[in-house]
Amino acid sequence: VEEVVDQLYRLSELLATMDYRDVRTWIGLYLLVCLGLRVVTPRGLLRPAVLTLLGIGAAAALAGWLWPGVEDVARSLHPGLSLVACWELWLLSVIAAASGLIHFARLLAGRERTAAQA
Repeated sequence: VEEVVDQLYRLSELLATMDYRDVRTWIGLYLLVCLGLRVVTPRGLLRPAVLTLLGIGAAAALAGWLWPGVEDVARSLHPGLSLVACWELWLLSVIAAASGLIHFARLLAGRERTAAQA
């Protein structure tokens, strides 16, 4: 868990120190947002999106353990894959927090039933 928080902190540092006057920065951010919206699926499919991210990580770890030559390829891809995975985790966290706040507000307003009331 500490590593995930550290990666999210590094992402926030990266976003804070980017040169927003450069067009390449905006293109990169646009592509990251597009990727994020493609991976984060419609309602009800959030769990498969998270499991897919975890599955990809587990498959990469297993491939590195079984075939030592894969480590060299993974090492060269690590910065990009780390950025994509961290961006997805950040986006999923924001969506989960927003969803929780919306459900909480509905619960306070009396528009949503709890499991005990159902």
